[in-house]
Amino acid sequence: CEQRKFFNIEHIIPDNYFSVFAEKGVNVISSTIKNESFFGASSYSEEYGSFVYVNSNMAISEERQIFTLVHEYGHLLFHQNEYRKMNANPCCSGNEDAVNEKIVNSFAGYFLLPRYLVREYIENNKEKKIDDQVISEKFNSYKYIEQKKEIISLLKKITSVSLKTESIVC
Repeated sequence: CEQRKFFNIEHIIPDNYFSVFAEKGVNVISSTIKNESFFGASSYSEEYGSFVYVNSNMAISEERQIFTLVHEYGHLLFHQNEYRKMNANPCCSGNEDAVNEKIVNSFAGYFLLPRYLVREYIENNKEKKIDDQVISEKFNSYKYIEQKKEIISLLKKITSVSLKTESIVC
C-alpha cells in the first residue's frame, strides 16, 4: 500500500497511529463527545490543511477509533473535490453516498491489515500452537461478539481453523 510507505509503516504495525499521522502533517484531533454513534469527521482547507477528528468516548473501542482515523483520512485522499467545493465550510457535508463510504472502509481495512503482513505473521508463527481454550477466552472478550461467524469464515480463508476451535468460539 503506497500510503503505508508514505507513513513509513510498510512492514510494521505501529504502536500509535495517531502520532504516525500527525508526524506526516495530518492535524489529528481526538476528544470526547457524548454521542457514541458519532465516530469522527474530516476537514480540509487550503489555509489550514487536513484535519481528522476522532471521538475518543470511552464507549468507543480503541480499534474503532483507529479505524475511524484511517477511514476519515481515506475521505481526504479519495474525495478531495468534495472539500474544495465547500469554500465557506471546510468540513465534509455529511452527504456521502454509500459508494464513497465503501471505498474508504475498504481503504481503512487494507491500510490497517494488509494481506502481506497477515501472511508474514502466519509464516513466522506457523509452529506456535495456541490452546483452544485461550482462543475461546480471547474471542469471547472481543467487543463485536455477534460477528464471530464472519470472522471465523475470514480466518478460514487465510489459515486453517480446527473444527474444535470453530465449535468453541461459535
